[in-house]
This record gives sequence, structure tokens and C-alpha cells, in this order.
Amino acid sequence: MKTRLLSAFLGILLFIPIIVFSHTILLSIVSALFAALAIVELFRCMGALKKYLYLTVSLLFAAALPLLVGILFEDLASYIGIIAMIACAYVTVMFSLLVFGMGKEPFSKMAQIVIGVLYVTLGFTALAVLRRLENGLYVFLMPFVIAWLTDSMAYFSGVFFGKHKLCPTISPKKTVEGALGGLSLGTGLCVLIAFVLDKCGLVSPNYLFLAFSCLVLSFLSQLGDLFASLIKREYGVKDFGNLMPGHGGVLDRFDSVIFLTPIVALIVGMASFPTFFL
Repeated sequence: MKTRLLSAFLGILLFIPIIVFSHTILLSIVSALFAALAIVELFRCMGALKKYLYLTVSLLFAAALPLLVGILFEDLASYIGIIAMIACAYVTVMFSLLVFGMGKEPFSKMAQIVIGVLYVTLGFTALAVLRRLENGLYVFLMPFVIAWLTDSMAYFSGVFFGKHKLCPTISPKKTVEGALGGLSLGTGLCVLIAFVLDKCGLVSPNYLFLAFSCLVLSFLSQLGDLFASLIKREYGVKDFGNLMPGHGGVLDRFDSVIFLTPIVALIVGMASFPTFFL
């Protein structure tokens, strides 16, 4: 427990300057670094760490995309197109390597690698994208707040009220009661935070739209956590890494967050999210 708390404290200390300077290229650099570390963890989990060509291509893709956001970003609509083109190029290169490798790698394994790399890279890239939008600081922090509040409330609800298993084959400790507690309490606390910020004159939220959005994102946050657990169970590992003692690796800490960030970016782009939320 002491190791876990110390790691969390150090993580918060490191996170503060990233928030303070998140409007600069620093956020893109950190996002690229975390994406690269997460890709290494993913390849290690899948037993593909020695597939050097696949790993190199994936690392270049994962590191380049967040950096491009910091250097070239102008508006969300145009950049979504750029991200889509680069992602398609990555998929094409990876499956070309599979084809010209004369079947040395099973198609199912390559598909899992590609899906995992897209999940990681698009998630960390979306972090850098969100910060550059209108009201960017609040939109950037939203996936973290929702994911961490949902996870915390689900944990305590499960401890005190959990009786019925949610997905025992994927995550044996999660319960239906915990999931519902995380969903309701996490959403409620997010709305409460917005209310406090509103009274401080920092935001002017549309509470109905905010509550609905937080409810959906809270559900997706738990889905992201289960998705990461599914990958770990598939390959028989407890944690993706050990970068943070007691907490696991980059993917273990950011699994829910990076599952949410592309979805938040799409909401911002397609539904004028800043207008409704702030």
C-alpha cells in the first residue's frame, strides 16, 4: 500500500507541470513518449517484442502522430482527416508486411497488434488535440476526471455493496453494483465539479447536456478498463508493465483515459461540445 501511495504521489507531482505547460509543445512530446512506452508494453504483453520491423513501424506511428498535432494543428475538422489518412497508411504498411512476409505471422496476431496500436496511438494523440480546442484545458482534463472518478467510485461501491460479478472471466473483482456506483456517483461528482467551477465564474455549463455526456463517458470509461483487462487475460499477464510500482505500466494507468479521448474529440467536433459544456 505504501508503495502504491508513493507512486501515486510522485505521479501527481509529475502531472502538475504537464498541466501547467500543456498549452505548449510539451504536451505533444509527453503524449508521444507515453504512446511509445505503451506500444512497447503492448508488444511485450502480446509476445511480439522481438518482431522488430513491426515494432519499429508501430513506434514511429505512435510517436509521430502526437508530435504532428503539436507542430501542425490548426483546426479539428482538418486534423481528423490527417489523422485518418496517417492511420490508414499505418494499417496498409503493417498488412503489406504481413502479405510479403509470406504468412510467417498469423493474420489474427497481426490484427490484434494493429487494433492495439491504433487504440493506444489515437488515444494519446487525442489528448494533444483536445488541449488545442476552445476551452482546451477543461476539455483536456475531462477524460481524466471522468475516468478517475468513475474508477474510484466503482471501487468503493464494489467494496461496500458488491455482490454480483460483472465480467468474472475478464475482471473477477468487478461487480454490477460497483459499475452502477461508478456510473452514477462518477457522473454526479463531475456535475458537482462543473457547478463549483460555474460559481467561480470559470465555466457556464449546460447541465442537462453535461450530465448526459458524463453518463455516457462514464460508461465508456468502464468499457475501456474492461477492454484492457480483456487483452491482459488473453495473454495471461497481470499488468502491462511496472513503470509505476503498485500501479503497473502506462497502459494500466491510462487504459480508460485513452479509450475516452478520441470519443470526446469526436463529440467536440460533431456536436459543438464546448458550446454545450462550457
